[in-house]
Parts: sequence; structure tokens; C-alpha cells
Amino acid sequence: MDDATPEHGRPPVARSSWRIKNTFSSADNEYFTPATLFALCKYGFPFEKLPEDAKEKLIEYCREYDKRCTHSDGEIKIASLDVPPGDRLI
Repeated sequence: MDDATPEHGRPPVARSSWRIKNTFSSADNEYFTPATLFALCKYGFPFEKLPEDAKEKLIEYCREYDKRCTHSDGEIKIASLDVPPGDRLI
């Protein structure tokens, strides 16, 4: 049994295994994971170019990431990621 559950005092693992269908015509990968998109957007890929379902899953992944990760210099942001005020994201 996985001990990363709320019953053991730790939050459940982020759903980074979700697959997001790749709709970019020039790419070889059939699917992306939110962690891959997180890294792409963090290092310069425009959030606006993602498909809508990928945007939603990435925002949810970012919220989970922020809950689990500490930042030495405060919050990390993706410049093009537009979310409601008060939600700390990457």
C-alpha cells in the first residue's frame, strides 16, 4: 500500500501521470504529461499555445506542485500563465 495518502499524514501524490493528447502537428510524441508541460512553460513555451484541456491540467498540476514544493526565493512564475489572484503557481 502506498504510504503517500492522507491517512498517513502526507498529501496524495500529484497526478503527473495524466496524459494530455498532443495536438501539435510537428511533434513526434503522442502524449504529454503535466510535468512535461510545466517544464516547457517554465522555460519559455507560451502557455497560450497549449490546448484548452492541457491548460486546465497544467494549472491543476501547478497548484499541486506549489503545495508540495518549497521555494528558496519565494514564488516562481510563468509569465504567460494567467490565473485568479491568490493562487500561487509556478
